[in-house]
Amino acid sequence: MKIRTVKIFLYISFLLLFLLSCISIGKPPKKYEFPFTKKFYTNDRELIHHSIVDFLHKKGFEIIEDRGVPGKITTDWTELDSLYYYGTFEREGTTDYCDCGKPDMNWTYETKRGKLVVQTEERGDYIQAMVVASFNTFASYRPCIAIAIRNPEEDLNLLKKCESKGKLENELFQYLELKIRKGADYGKK
Repeated sequence: MKIRTVKIFLYISFLLLFLLSCISIGKPPKKYEFPFTKKFYTNDRELIHHSIVDFLHKKGFEIIEDRGVPGKITTDWTELDSLYYYGTFEREGTTDYCDCGKPDMNWTYETKRGKLVVQTEERGDYIQAMVVASFNTFASYRPCIAIAIRNPEEDLNLLKKCESKGKLENELFQYLELKIRKGADYGKK
């Protein structure tokens, strides 16, 4: 009798642990503060424009608006990390440009996307560059156990806003500084 009671207890404990592993309490993305959003560079419009466009292309961004320097350069939404997945069991992706938070129970986050707007203005002998990065991920409803409250055929894909960590913006600024410091001749590769 005792062995049977122990087996039942173990079975129920295992079942409860399995069900508890499906429970995930979501957390919103953390707000990051970074001191740089604007930087000043020597007034070489052509070099700055080429460097910004070159950086965006190297990172895989498609430019949808280019008003030059001074002006605004805007990219389309671009997939930054197709490996990113966060569900019941966390699996981070390869890039660390943003924080999407933690999904609620039975939700998953997949694929990170980003969009950049680079605004440049002439300030006397300098060009001021300001970068605004936006990020999001796809949130999907995926029940952990087969008995779901929602209809599994129902397509629930929502965009979830993510918070920038400032890394992509900093990479752009560093790239600009490198190009300016080297006095890059962008006619030669």
